[in-house]
Amino acid sequence: MFKRLGIPARSADKFVLRLPDNMRERIAEVAENDGHSMNWAIVSRLDRSMAQEGVSGDALIAPDKAALSLNELELLQQFRQLSPPRQDALIALIGQNQEAKREKAPAPE
Repeated sequence: MFKRLGIPARSADKFVLRLPDNMRERIAEVAENDGHSMNWAIVSRLDRSMAQEGVSGDALIAPDKAALSLNELELLQQFRQLSPPRQDALIALIGQNQEAKREKAPAPE
């Protein structure tokens, strides 16, 4: 997770946490379903929660992105790593796909 955000893992804070019964399993299930690590599942949820409560600081996820799913956040991170010409090409490709879907849809009567 931290590598994707440009934060060296060795410099990231480490914190030992005691979890209630079954919490670890629940976190593992959520992380697996979202295709992320348990660390990402925990940190992203904490970050979103603090952003929603208006806790100031250097949020990993900006408040306007708090409603995004973990998959959407991953897509956003990957998109930002693309060069501007590749970003433009991807946007054009998505636009073409949406236009093709509209053309295939039956016309309203």
